[in-house]
Amino acid sequence: MKSYYEKLKDPRWQKIRLKVLERDEFICQICGDALNTLNVHHKFYKKNCEPWDYELDDLITYCEDCHERETKDMKIAEQKLLLVLKQKGFKAYEIEDIADSFKGIETKEESFMTTGNISILFESKYISNYEECLKLGEENRMKK
Repeated sequence: MKSYYEKLKDPRWQKIRLKVLERDEFICQICGDALNTLNVHHKFYKKNCEPWDYELDDLITYCEDCHERETKDMKIAEQKLLLVLKQKGFKAYEIEDIADSFKGIETKEESFMTTGNISILFESKYISNYEECLKLGEENRMKK
């Protein structure tokens, strides 16, 4: 059985990796670095999938420093988010509903969802669904 790092040498991964680097114009999508070593980052992992078994949209270009930071920080952020939701009294089915509401969003740029909207959702257990959250977020933006 090949190790993960051995799998990254596989021609199937190398082909996908090159497509992602080209799409992202060989630039780190966090800091804009184009001079240092670039990595292609999996935004998430699926059980029993090989590194090359992902859609191009599931992958992104980061420089080594941003890749290392994002990988470490994401684990912390995920734990913190889940802890806060539990502390606020959200039930498992409510957390699932929140996750499911995000599935319909194509990209964060194409949606009305902003950090402010997300904050409204998490701060208020009175908001019953994603559409209501969007409506409140849009009203808040109109006031600015």
